[in-house]
Amino acid sequence: MRAYFAVLKDSFREALASRVLWILLIVTTVVLLLAAPMGLREGPPPAPPTVAQTTVTDPQTADSTNPDAAKAEPKALYMTYLGFDAPWKPFPISREQATPILKMILVVIMNFFVGTLGVFTAILVTSSIIPQTYEPGAIDLLLSKPVSRSLLFLTKFAGGCAFIALIAAQFIVGLWLIMGLRFEMWNGRILLCIPIFLFLFAIYYSVSALAGVVWRNAIVSVVVSILFWVSCFVVGFTKGLIEQLGINPNRIVKIIPAGEALLGVNEQGLTREWKAESTSWQEVFSSATQRAGPGGLMVPQPLLGPIYDPQGDRLLAIQTPPRGGFSLFGPSPTLHVGLRAEGWKRTKGPNPPAGATGLFVNGKGEVLVVGASAVYRLTVDPEGAVDGDNPPQKFVAAGPEPALQLDSSAASTLNSASGAIAIWDRGKVLLLEPDVDGKYTRKLEKELPDVKKATAAVSAFGNQTVLLALSDGRVLILDAADLGLRAEFKPAGGNAPRFAAAAPGGRWLSVLFHDNRLWVYDTRDNKPVELSISGQRDVSAATFDGPDHLLVADRGTRVTGYQLDPFQVDQRRAPTLGILERVYRYGIVPIYTVFPKPGEIDNVTTYLITDQETLAVGPNAQDLAQTRVKVDVWGPVWSCLAFLAVMLGVTCLYVRRTDF
Repeated sequence: MRAYFAVLKDSFREALASRVLWILLIVTTVVLLLAAPMGLREGPPPAPPTVAQTTVTDPQTADSTNPDAAKAEPKALYMTYLGFDAPWKPFPISREQATPILKMILVVIMNFFVGTLGVFTAILVTSSIIPQTYEPGAIDLLLSKPVSRSLLFLTKFAGGCAFIALIAAQFIVGLWLIMGLRFEMWNGRILLCIPIFLFLFAIYYSVSALAGVVWRNAIVSVVVSILFWVSCFVVGFTKGLIEQLGINPNRIVKIIPAGEALLGVNEQGLTREWKAESTSWQEVFSSATQRAGPGGLMVPQPLLGPIYDPQGDRLLAIQTPPRGGFSLFGPSPTLHVGLRAEGWKRTKGPNPPAGATGLFVNGKGEVLVVGASAVYRLTVDPEGAVDGDNPPQKFVAAGPEPALQLDSSAASTLNSASGAIAIWDRGKVLLLEPDVDGKYTRKLEKELPDVKKATAAVSAFGNQTVLLALSDGRVLILDAADLGLRAEFKPAGGNAPRFAAAAPGGRWLSVLFHDNRLWVYDTRDNKPVELSISGQRDVSAATFDGPDHLLVADRGTRVTGYQLDPFQVDQRRAPTLGILERVYRYGIVPIYTVFPKPGEIDNVTTYLITDQETLAVGPNAQDLAQTRVKVDVWGPVWSCLAFLAVMLGVTCLYVRRTDF
């Protein structure tokens, strides 16, 4: 063992002699010292200038405000340095709202300075260790001792890996102390990033080491490592580019049964109708302003719906442009209407209430909207001019009293059989029921315990069961009689839910999570059910079109129908794959699967810091329905671990069989 310790000591000495290593250590120390005085201070926002102005408030627009928020003292975050406030304006958010942003900034810093810059600098520092070991004269002296050739190589390899641990430890421990002492974000999982980046370096260093043994040249070792990085980058980038431009935008995220027709809404917010004769999805219910730009790139505006109104044989959707600027109330929403008789052509309907959190059609065929302050019903406007068979309509408040005060993150759901509405709002559940006149009254209100970590929810209401799927991954099953908690589940770990649905009749409830897993609950037996759903982990949409019938979208654009009791597959709608999809599924995906993925080891860092396997890409992280990026945490780890084992095994075999 003494001989191996001597070899390890020599590896340290060779790396410590590198000027690049010392330059890097000095630079990281300076960066940490410059960042240490930074911090955040929470306080009241600066007083606005006194300007006389008159504000005209639209009653419907006023629904989008939160009276509770008006009573609460507003807060702002001030950036400080050496105890002094920065000269720029404070951030109009609280410390809690800033925490996710700070975590993402920390992820970017860690992935670049340690994951990219640090790793490749360490490759430069250690690139000469292996080639110098196997130079004539040096290797002869080592082999004259009773040492194993394989263990000799592995010892040199371990010596080189020790330096990325030193560099990473210095920088990561420094960041951990700064985030804790200056930003009040103590997160011990940040320290776990040290072995993660050591593993990342070992992957690249295994390639450099093999090249160093074969060619015994430090420059060749660095070049081969760079070529390996380029190859991995090209494969991963090609897969990601095809997904971003051609696969993901067309992925169905909502399924809308509309009588005998079937419609689907994709990630871009475009609605398409299934055409059996051509086995394809054809675009409907669209406008000129909704068209995607070149390459399919388009950021969809928030859309509530579409839903199918069987009485009017039409589609309805409420669209609210994203907020911008410094306006108090934001843009007004728009109701879009599409009649089947007109080919689902989109037209503008009556002005909907602001702050809508739910758009429904009840068992009587009435269109209901849950606004920020009331439930609204779409009715004929008696004062409007009658235009043939299409009299004008308007939204009329239908209770309750006193008015609601819903936050923008509220989630509402309708029991289609009884017409009751359940609303989740900032940790409370409110149950509304219609009276004989159709006015909604408050039946129950209950604050749920231990939901502080949940900032948003999706919900479903069937029979006498209310399902709440919270943003922290928990699924709560509540009894509609008293809103008591029947059961609690966490079927997808910490993954956030995206959609929830209830079957007509209320027996079945479902939750689709952002990691593309579908979870189904049977209210009759009061337990989750395990169903052989095709494409689990690739499910993008699910809905019920009958008391015991489920429609599921997987593999992007394929929709499969399932009879639930007894369980069986009864119909599939799968469009013909295009050239791009064929290249992706039968070419790019297999190559990507067998290729190592060192560039995606950053996913582990992201998960350790944010504790999320999915990341919101839109401006409103509280909107669970918006697109999220799924972070593959463990797939790249196993792929790279297998690659590392193969590379070290091949190198050990080479050094054992080569006559140096």
